Amino acid sequence: MRLFTIAAIASALSANAQIGYQVSLLDNATGEPRADETVTVEIAITDSNGKAICSERKSATTNDFGVLSLTVGNSSTFTDADWSALPFFISATVD
Repeated sequence: MRLFTIAAIASALSANAQIGYQVSLLDNATGEPRADETVTVEIAITDSNGKAICSERKSATTNDFGVLSLTVGNSSTFTDADWSALPFFISATVD
């Protein structure tokens, strides 16, 4: 069953190869949400060995609650990924 689940996830990822990613942005000084603010985000997906699978730089605007929603990757993002190097990690750095 576990192998089937991994195969199903791999199949779904390779078919679309884009993933949704959301992060809440807060003001460091006040803790308040950074609402309706346009920011630049650097996103990286790496495997457990630290090898980069995807690296992107995007500009996006937070919503009323300071939540930033992004689509990461493209149709070939996971084509050459080493699936034996799971788990994969995603990180985002915001300006």
